[in-house]
Amino acid sequence: MVKDKIYIGDYQVCEKWLKDRRQRELSYEDISHYEKIAAALGETIRLMNEPCLSEMFEKTTTKL
Repeated sequence: MVKDKIYIGDYQVCEKWLKDRRQRELSYEDISHYEKIAAALGETIRLMNEPCLSEMFEKTTTKL
C-alpha cells in the first residue's frame, strides 16, 4: 500500500503508529483512528497528484 510508504519528517506515519502500539491489543477506537490516518494520507496523495497542486508542489520543492 502506497500510504504505508509516506514519510512525514524522518519516519513513515503508518509504520510508526503501529510500532508505538506493538505488544498490545488494538481497541476498536485504535483501529478506527488508524483508518482515519490512512484515509488522510490517501487524500494527501490524491491532492498532491492534482495537476494544479502537483505543479505548485514541484515548483516549491525545486526552490529548496
